[in-house]
Amino acid sequence: MPARVSLTRTVHAFPTVAPSALLLACPSLTVRVRRRQSLGLKVAAHCRGSLDVKLAVRHGVDVVYHCDFSDEDAIALLTEAKDRIVVNPAVALLVVG
Repeated sequence: MPARVSLTRTVHAFPTVAPSALLLACPSLTVRVRRRQSLGLKVAAHCRGSLDVKLAVRHGVDVVYHCDFSDEDAIALLTEAKDRIVVNPAVALLVVG
């Protein structure tokens, strides 16, 4: 089972999505991801919105869950990183892809 890291706190309200609030400063996030990976763990992140996905890709997370409110830029980043990141999408992402 991968180690999990919380990137942002996203509040979703349908039909609109509220913006995410950053939980960790970027240097702290990088340290946490690298530390877990140095212990031989895969790092997973639950990423609902675009900011979550972008942070996960930029900071080396190994597994990304959901991505259901990702914009085109976030999906492009995931596509570029497809050789190093496993994506377990929500149904909404399947429509985009």
